[in-house]
Amino acid sequence: MNGSQPALQFGSYRFALRAVDTIRLPANAGSTLRGAFGVAFKRTACFQRSRGRDGCDGCSVRDSCPYGYIFETRLPAGSEVLRSLREIPHPFVLEPPVDPPPVIEPGGRLEFGAVLVGRAIAYLPYFAMAFLEMGGGGIGRGRGRFQLEEVRAVHPLDGRSERVYGEGSLYPASADLTATYGDMARLCEGIEAERVIVRFVTPTRLVSDGRLVLEPHFPLLVRAALRRLSALSYFHGGHRWDADYRGVVAEAKRIGVISRHVRWVDWERYSSRQDAHMKLGGLVGEVCYEGDVGPFLPLLMAAGVAHIGKACTFGNGRISVEW
Repeated sequence: MNGSQPALQFGSYRFALRAVDTIRLPANAGSTLRGAFGVAFKRTACFQRSRGRDGCDGCSVRDSCPYGYIFETRLPAGSEVLRSLREIPHPFVLEPPVDPPPVIEPGGRLEFGAVLVGRAIAYLPYFAMAFLEMGGGGIGRGRGRFQLEEVRAVHPLDGRSERVYGEGSLYPASADLTATYGDMARLCEGIEAERVIVRFVTPTRLVSDGRLVLEPHFPLLVRAALRRLSALSYFHGGHRWDADYRGVVAEAKRIGVISRHVRWVDWERYSSRQDAHMKLGGLVGEVCYEGDVGPFLPLLMAAGVAHIGKACTFGNGRISVEW
């Protein structure tokens, strides 16, 4: 795993909402938060909202619009990678509570996380504006209203935090609370781990050769992490990651599974934008891998921050790593 590193910088934020009305949430709150967030983001950042389901197609300012970049992220002209795709990975991830309370009474508090990647970190004020807008329209069954009470920047590695929004005002953090892939590599430098436990905290939907992955062998996990992190680096970090991907995956095949406790969790959401039902289930649980895992720790740590697999913006693919 020696050689170049991806141009990845992560900003992690904690949003706190205070319920004005009773808020009723589904078991997977990520669908509710992400859906309402997209609508509110468009109301606050897009001046051509009348385009309806046409979205950003044909919009003259699509490439410079915050909504177009954050929420309808498209393949830029002249891209050197992923040219067969129409949409590329979004530069954000929402992290809803894993087990949200089904009912939050007036005065109650709901907290969730958001991870911004690369140049999307500068768009944090738009996220705060969108959630302020969401508060008046409400979320969940019955459209319970809320107030955005606080936003804190949280360092992805050491947990240090600082308030960046409160009492109706945004203000910059006094310290740089972001982390880079290089920070993770330095943190893991010299570690000679022989075992690593990967916990699939939220449904992790991996695909290999067009099929859903039901057995998360280490090479499949590494391939998914490389694919996502390299795309985020290129499109949102501004640099192509020139790594020996085949060589890394070949080394990953030396790592075996010594214990596995995973199950499949299904969930479905309706997308009004696509007018279709979407299946977004995935694996949850944990797997213990054995072998020379030390060189893979920065990759796994970065994947833990960025999430992996499908539907990351809803909170899917959240993993934690312990060695």
